[in-house]
Amino acid sequence: MGFCAILSLRICTSMIKHNSRKDKEMGEAFVYLWYDAGWKRTGGPRYYIGKHKGTLDSGYVCSSNYMKPEWEERGCKQRGCRHLFGDKGHHGDFHRRVLAYGTEQEMIDFEIELLTKREKYFRTRYYNRVVRWCELSGSSQKGRGFSVKDIPTDVFKTLQAMWGANALSLGVTFIPTDLLKHASSTGMKAAEQLLLIHLISYWEVNGTDPYPSLLTLRKRTGMTEKTISNHLKNLDKKGWLSRQRRYDNSYKYVLAPLAERTSRLTQKKLEILEGII
Repeated sequence: MGFCAILSLRICTSMIKHNSRKDKEMGEAFVYLWYDAGWKRTGGPRYYIGKHKGTLDSGYVCSSNYMKPEWEERGCKQRGCRHLFGDKGHHGDFHRRVLAYGTEQEMIDFEIELLTKREKYFRTRYYNRVVRWCELSGSSQKGRGFSVKDIPTDVFKTLQAMWGANALSLGVTFIPTDLLKHASSTGMKAAEQLLLIHLISYWEVNGTDPYPSLLTLRKRTGMTEKTISNHLKNLDKKGWLSRQRRYDNSYKYVLAPLAERTSRLTQKKLEILEGII
């Protein structure tokens, strides 16, 4: 099956925002399809679907740790090449075709739609492994929690059934249920609980502690900066977190104490349950 297999994707033409090349290049983001022309020789997958915010000549290839090594070995390394099928000077096994242009949110939705329909072909026909969007949301302290990319497919399907794909596309924050159930019984105020939830959403996948500004927390919670500062001081004093000054009036909030106290809290509940049983 040649590159014309792209037709099987049945792309909605309404998703393609512009028709002229000039207009396309003005798009905020695009969804693309890579085709590995050497798949018969390697016996591996032949396609990869992804989304990128930027331009075709940015040098971006993909976020897949499975396709990247193959591309490094057999892809076109010509500087400035857009890797489009049929482009002059393009060579190598990997060819790219743009499926749609539009806003980043439109492209996130479109990518998830395409991947969801092709999940049964992951690892065989497609280099893709999970239904997700491309960027790691926690990589620049954006406060979006975990990216859809980081969620196992079966868990994502359950969450998608509850919330819908759009609500999940910009990230998910995970909080232990026991913390929500018993925080009040420890003397933690409702406003302090709200602040902790927002801090957790900035807690990065790699364990980097959050450092949102008071201004950011004010915009999120509706509290004044003075009120937020007082609550954070109290949480520090009570041992729920540790504030570490960065510069001026900026702090990094170490959440290891929160995790440790929540673990101890849950352990006590489990011991009580075991005693009852």
